[in-house]
Amino acid sequence: MKNKLILLSAIFFLISNIVISQTKFNEGFKEGYKNGYCQDKGVRCIEPIPPIAPIPTVNESSTSYQDGYNRGFQMGMNSQKSSSNSTNRQRYQTSSAKFIDKMDNVDYSSAIELALILRESKGKAVEHYKNEEYQASLDIALKGLSIKNNDEEFMILAGQALLRLNRYSEALPHLKRAYSITRDPNIKKAINDIESGKIEVKKETAKTQNSSEDNIKKVYSLLQQAKYKDAIILIDQEIENSNNIVMYGIRGTASYLSKNYSQAISDITKSAKTSNEILPDFLFYRALAKSEVGDYFGAISDFNILISKDADGQLYNMATLYNNKAYSYVKLKNYEKALPLVSKALELDKTKWFIWDTRAEIYLNTQEYGKAINDATKAIQIQEDANSYFIRGLSQIKLNKKVLGCKDLSRAGELGKSEAYEEIKKSCN
Repeated sequence: MKNKLILLSAIFFLISNIVISQTKFNEGFKEGYKNGYCQDKGVRCIEPIPPIAPIPTVNESSTSYQDGYNRGFQMGMNSQKSSSNSTNRQRYQTSSAKFIDKMDNVDYSSAIELALILRESKGKAVEHYKNEEYQASLDIALKGLSIKNNDEEFMILAGQALLRLNRYSEALPHLKRAYSITRDPNIKKAINDIESGKIEVKKETAKTQNSSEDNIKKVYSLLQQAKYKDAIILIDQEIENSNNIVMYGIRGTASYLSKNYSQAISDITKSAKTSNEILPDFLFYRALAKSEVGDYFGAISDFNILISKDADGQLYNMATLYNNKAYSYVKLKNYEKALPLVSKALELDKTKWFIWDTRAEIYLNTQEYGKAINDATKAIQIQEDANSYFIRGLSQIKLNKKVLGCKDLSRAGELGKSEAYEEIKKSCN
């Protein structure tokens, strides 16, 4: 089968865009991350810019806002360390014991001094929390509550620090008191998670997130270097460790690029529950792989799904979809169905050589040789290709233009079309 498609060289860019494509899961993740980040920082918390959303696990759906929110909330709660900066780390290098001594010596008769020390203590407790010094953060929060027992920010800090120390039963009363004051639904959710036991499952998910992201970055690098077998080994490990079914789509992409087409079809099929839910660029690769193994009706089915979505992908535009569907019908020798599809492709985009080439091949096979020559010439003017010269050469010979036709066949052979030499033996010698 001749090459009728657009394959971007920067494959790592494609996959990264697929993984972080905007879905309901991603939207929920962003909102959840911001809320999780600010849960223990009070009402004045400045919401951070959320990181790239992770890949949904096998138990999550890319179309579920709530699944994304839950993941984002937990990651936001765990992100304090990465969001801290060196200036703040330097500012709060005194030990928690010395700072608590400072809190012990506050002048309770001075409202201003009391307010200042409480504000400073919260900053110190938050900084310890960011540095994963949960006991130090807890000590300050508890001391703060001994000074001002109705401070919801200290309650939340104490509750969150106790969660990180796996002291769930102790965290619960602090969070419940905070919820009774703030009525914050995020705090209520944390309470429910503790009481239902879900908090421990979510902690494990957060632990594996960084290693998962590192593995995906390595996969990008290996694919960029065309080290497909090495990439597949790493993808296999990621599938086993994280159950990210989208990784099957990435493995299918790697299999396609390494010309293991049947494996590509199988893997991409596993990347979603139904064909309609497969990410479009993965589905495009599956259609191409089906074409390579001769499953043209299967390819047409996949192209139909993509066309119904009426949107360009990273690897294709709508004109390419109509062209490739048309070419599947060419391979089935159904030129009547192929012609209006490729004509539609040309209405959408006249700049692709391979679309003109497809229609030229249809005209050659329907014995409209003048039209075949015109379209093949337009294809060659955009980009030289062996198949276009081959079509034009055969059409020229059919119209008794032997010299021009044989010249085109010779050029087709130079560009790698081996069939051209067989035609030269028959028609040009």
